Amino acid sequence: MTSAMISGAAAFAIYLVATLIFLRLMRDKSAAVVVTIAIVAYFGGLFIPVLKGVTLNFWEYTAVFSCFTLTFLMAFGAIYKSVSLRMLDFLLDHPNHAASKHSLMTRYVAEESFEHRLDVILQSRFAARFPDGFVLTRKGRAVARAVTCLHALFAIERIG
Repeated sequence: MTSAMISGAAAFAIYLVATLIFLRLMRDKSAAVVVTIAIVAYFGGLFIPVLKGVTLNFWEYTAVFSCFTLTFLMAFGAIYKSVSLRMLDFLLDHPNHAASKHSLMTRYVAEESFEHRLDVILQSRFAARFPDGFVLTRKGRAVARAVTCLHALFAIERIG
């Protein structure tokens, strides 16, 4: 194993430990923090050996760190946002590990999927309330147009 590979693996280990610590200390858990820590760990793991006079193969270091980090981020993202896993957890917490379809649909489709997202849209000022519902703000129209362009660019026809 080369020093670049060892440094890449060590930087990932530091990233993993830092992520676990930050997620336990933070009140508002944001996925963006997990990515930000990865960026800091990447550059720290790259520059600290260089500052100590150790020569690293940039591509080997980047390949090792990126492989471990992207694998972790994919798994973390799936666990962090998976409605299916939250539904399993919901069932685990109920008596006899069972709940009605209606309670699952109400909790995970109506409440979490739509009400929470509407709150995010309102807090981000992409839309505003009016008596019969919601209306896009100027900021919301700009975001919606950009997303529509991205959908067209990547030939995405169905979303959600």
